[in-house]
Amino acid sequence: MKKLLLLFTLLVSLSFSSLVWQAGAGGDILTKPVVFGGNIIVGSLDGEVYALNPDTGTVSWRAAVGNDFVDFSVFDGGLIAATTKGEIARIKTDGSKQWETSLSDFNITYLYGVDSNSKKVYVSASDGIYEVSKGGEALKLYDIEEGVTLTPPKAGEDYVIFGAGNKLIKIDEDGRKQWEKEIDNHNFWLSRPVVGDSSVFVGALDNQLHVYHLTGGYERWGYLTDGWILSTPFFDGSAVYFGSDDGNVYTVDANSGNLRWKAQLPLAVVSEPEKGSMGGVEAVFVGCTDGSIYALSADSGSVIWKGSAVGRVGSPLYYSKQIIFGSADGTVYAYSTERACSIESPKEGAYVGKKEVVIRGQSVSESGSQTVQVDINDFGWMSTTTEADGSWQLIIDPSQELIEGLNIISCRVVDSAGEESGTSFTTVSIVRDSTLPLDSFVVAQSTDNPIEGTPLTIYVNSRSDGSPVDRFDLTIDGKSYSGDRNVSVTIPEAGSYTSTVSKIGYSDKTITINVQSAGIQIWQIAVGAVAVLLVVWIVYSRVIKKPRE
Repeated sequence: MKKLLLLFTLLVSLSFSSLVWQAGAGGDILTKPVVFGGNIIVGSLDGEVYALNPDTGTVSWRAAVGNDFVDFSVFDGGLIAATTKGEIARIKTDGSKQWETSLSDFNITYLYGVDSNSKKVYVSASDGIYEVSKGGEALKLYDIEEGVTLTPPKAGEDYVIFGAGNKLIKIDEDGRKQWEKEIDNHNFWLSRPVVGDSSVFVGALDNQLHVYHLTGGYERWGYLTDGWILSTPFFDGSAVYFGSDDGNVYTVDANSGNLRWKAQLPLAVVSEPEKGSMGGVEAVFVGCTDGSIYALSADSGSVIWKGSAVGRVGSPLYYSKQIIFGSADGTVYAYSTERACSIESPKEGAYVGKKEVVIRGQSVSESGSQTVQVDINDFGWMSTTTEADGSWQLIIDPSQELIEGLNIISCRVVDSAGEESGTSFTTVSIVRDSTLPLDSFVVAQSTDNPIEGTPLTIYVNSRSDGSPVDRFDLTIDGKSYSGDRNVSVTIPEAGSYTSTVSKIGYSDKTITINVQSAGIQIWQIAVGAVAVLLVVWIVYSRVIKKPRE
């Protein structure tokens, strides 16, 4: 029964923060949205292009291109949309089609991606690279052996770069090969080459990010991870950001190849990172296959905010103080980035019994000083203790604030410019089970022989996990103390004292404290006696028992 309840918890728990709008489509949406004609453009597995109003998410227009996933390129005032089946269309800003063509006439079996420069559109397909003119005429530009996997292409003004099997190839605009680089025993795949500062950045199935010189083709450096790199990297002028199947997001210095930071996420990261701002903090946004999107500090990689979708999250777009992305659940989500909060504890799906629950997390706001509020099961918002650095905390008694079974905890940020609003907020779901047994204490003293009038420290830990216990109560012969992890007491008179440690969720622990007089102690008498006996023995052995001459 508990497993079923936990499964239900995970299914219904969505961590929405400042959700501005969401819009549905007829299939998975994993390609990166683009801005075109004042709309947000997304492509779906149903083969349609959706133009969404960036303020409301309403559909401005939709255009059917073909079947399967859609890739995009904004080209010469129009939008080029291409499906993996090889259908290509040029769409105008009102959603009408200027022309359509299909590479099926060339007998291709798969289209990997599309890109463009100011003159032509370039497509990587199952048997090579094609160019498409402004009028829609397609021409094969470069041959590749059938059955070799390709990456999406990267088009410069007079070149095209693409991966084909275990080779990275650069050709000129006439299809002549300029250089070719080969890696051992592994392929390039899905990671689109990115160009910046005379370098080409691309991931591969040998677990490395490869960096080649744009003109000469020689490898400048590589960075090795513990998983495939399917993520298209993001270059910001000084650093390159990319995800790996090992679950990490990496930031590497673009010149030296030295790691600046890496951030561990729960599952593989295959989406393209995006730079932007979350609550006034420079952030890197990245989608994860765990069904969540993360805003990471661009300086340190720490998690600023986490939002959730039902399915795998695609590559995000930062636009007009919103982070917009599609998901494998067929939904496009748009979140405000002006303010946000995260819930670090309790963890999603946690079971709690009678112990107090510490709800805590982080918050950010463009307006500076902020307060975080928490709601439990839609019973109303409660203010937390929010620090200047944005960290916040609220401690609750589960017997008073939680119901038996599933509980939904949400947070929102309130600042001088406003507050998070809408129907959804950052949320975690936990389960209260009042039948869970009480924990017990492990209590230790700083000394087993405390002396009257001298400070004594009493340490309190949890028996279940060994962690120090905060906010416990201690009574010594009716006198009360409060402690976090430990408490120092001074007992003025010698004697035997009964002491009790208590806290909700724990069984009381009673110990006896034996306090000795500040005068001569038993141990001092014992030491003195030993010293006297030692002196007597020395005198006896060296003087009294000394042989006469």
